Amino acid sequence: IIGSQAGGYRFNSGPSWSTDIAVVERLVAEAQARTSAAPALAASAARRGLTMLARGEPLPGVQQSDADWVGECVRHVEGLRRRLRRALWLADMGLGRWDDLVEQAEATLVSEPHDEDAGRALMTAHHSRGDRGSALRAYDRLRAHLLDDLGVEPSHETDRLYAAILRDERGPISAHRSGAELIPDDVRLVGPDVDLQRLVDAWGDAA
Repeated sequence: IIGSQAGGYRFNSGPSWSTDIAVVERLVAEAQARTSAAPALAASAARRGLTMLARGEPLPGVQQSDADWVGECVRHVEGLRRRLRRALWLADMGLGRWDDLVEQAEATLVSEPHDEDAGRALMTAHHSRGDRGSALRAYDRLRAHLLDDLGVEPSHETDRLYAAILRDERGPISAHRSGAELIPDDVRLVGPDVDLQRLVDAWGDAA
């Protein structure tokens, strides 16, 4: 590892040195492991990881087309960011920090309006603090972006949450144990590839 110091640089090696990404990976694992048993500690770890990633984009100035490993690095970092967000949202659900959850989810949707994880988190937070109308409007905005921009409907998870809010099922939605269903562990992508996968799944069911 190359480290900076007054007057120049030096080469460092050994177990005491680590990369920022390695630190973030450990924070991801810590946050995910503690969302249920220790949500306050999970939220702290997730915030630390997100703060580190907010320092800047990976490999600035390097074009992804220059090498395959560049694109892989960028995708890996974005995956870590999504996992940290989910862990933070789940922790905030467990702690009942609905105002914080609304703020975080809305900030994500400004830059990523098709992010269904953020959409479900926002719907859950609004409904759990007693604002059913805002929860339903959050669904309408998310669905409009998905349909208008990508030509796809919301996922089954999002539609199930929407239906539960329509029935005003407050208890099951706000319970922390339901967080894993509202925000699944796998990173859900949207776009033509996902639309194709839905068709393949439908064909399989009909066979």
